[in-house]
Amino acid sequence: MASAAIWRAIALFGITFPNIIKSSSASSHGPGTLVVMAYWGLTSVLDLASMCADISALSKGMPVASATTLMPKYGLIAERIIVEIRKGRLPLGSQIPSEKELMSEYSVSTTTARKVLQELERVGWVTRIRGRGTFVRQQTVGRSLNRILSFTRNMVESGRVPSTKVLAVRVKRGARQQQLPIGQFVLPGPMYEVRRLRLADGVPMAIETRFVSMHLCPGLDKADLSGSLLNIYEQQYGLRLTRIDQVVVPTFIDEDARALLGVEEPLLGIRVEGVVSAAGNSILELEESLYRGDLYRFYVTATHY
Repeated sequence: MASAAIWRAIALFGITFPNIIKSSSASSHGPGTLVVMAYWGLTSVLDLASMCADISALSKGMPVASATTLMPKYGLIAERIIVEIRKGRLPLGSQIPSEKELMSEYSVSTTTARKVLQELERVGWVTRIRGRGTFVRQQTVGRSLNRILSFTRNMVESGRVPSTKVLAVRVKRGARQQQLPIGQFVLPGPMYEVRRLRLADGVPMAIETRFVSMHLCPGLDKADLSGSLLNIYEQQYGLRLTRIDQVVVPTFIDEDARALLGVEEPLLGIRVEGVVSAAGNSILELEESLYRGDLYRFYVTATHY
C-alpha cells in the first residue's frame, strides 16, 4: 500500500492522477470493500495538502465521506458545479450562479464564493466576462499554422459567429520592422495601422493589430474593416497572397488588454507576430496580435518526407 508520503511526492511532482482513485483496503464499509473517490478532473482546484490528505485517507481505508470532508469547501462546491456541467444541466454558454447566489445557496462567505468562481475559471470550466457574469466556457478554437486562414473563416469553420469591433485606424508615415527567426522584414511607409477586437459568439477572442502597406492598399481606411482583411486584399485590391510567416509566443496579458478582452483575472495569452507577402514577394502586412490563451489553440501538422 502506498504511504501518504509517497502520494504526496507524486502530487508535488505533478504526475496526473486518474479521475477515479481506488483503494481495496479494509474500511468501515467492511473488509475488502472497494472505496472509490471521483475527483472529476478537479485535482488542480484542490489545495495540495488537502488532496494529499484525501488520498492518504483513502489508502488507509477511510470511508469516502470521511475523506471528502478534508477537501476545501470551495473545492466541494466547484466539484458540484462541474458535475452539473458534465451532465449537461449547465450547457456551454450558460450562466452559472453569481457570488451572491453561491453565498445564499451554500451559506458561505464572500471569500469562499469568490474562490469557487476563481478556481472554476482557473481549470478552464468557465469564463468570467466583466459586467455580464460567469459562463460555462466554450470549447477552445483551434487554428492551423499550415494554412493561410482569416479569423473570420476560422470562426465559421469552428461553428461560431465572428464579429469585429474596430478600435483604431491610423496612418503611419515611417517604415516598420518585424524581426522573425527567419530574418528581418521591413514594411516601407506610409502604412495603415488597423487595430481591432475580434469576437466569436460575442466573446472577445483577440486584439489584432495589423500594419498594411498604403501603396498596395490605397484607401483601406475607407473600407468596411469589420470582416476579413484577407478577403479585402484579394477581392478589393486583386492581391494574391503567397506566404505568411509567423512566430507564436506565450505572454502574459496586461491590464489594459484584459479590460478589452473582458477578463478580470491574470491570464496567459498567445502573441502572434507575422508577415504577409503578396505576389512578387512584396510585403503587404505586418501583424502583432494577442489571442486569449484560454480560448485559442494554434497547432502544426507535420509530415514525414
